Amino acid sequence: MTMTNKDYLTPEDVAALYRISEDELKKMRVQEVGPSYVKVGTRVLYKATIIDHWLYNKQNLTNEFTEHDLLRHYESTITNPEIPF
Repeated sequence: MTMTNKDYLTPEDVAALYRISEDELKKMRVQEVGPSYVKVGTRVLYKATIIDHWLYNKQNLTNEFTEHDLLRHYESTITNPEIPF
């Protein structure tokens, strides 16, 4: 599998895309409550699909979500190894 630069985001990228401050991202890394990341030397990188999955799991579920939606998401985590449990 070939990885490209677009597969990974810097904290600056995440902050700009999702309006989360870089300081908040750093705080979440220290407290180990944020999305998974990798460290290459001193550089922190987030896999874009991990950020999307983390945000999906952080959302507040409301009545607009049905059991079918939840089941479909659960099934996708089983069949898609890119999405962590």
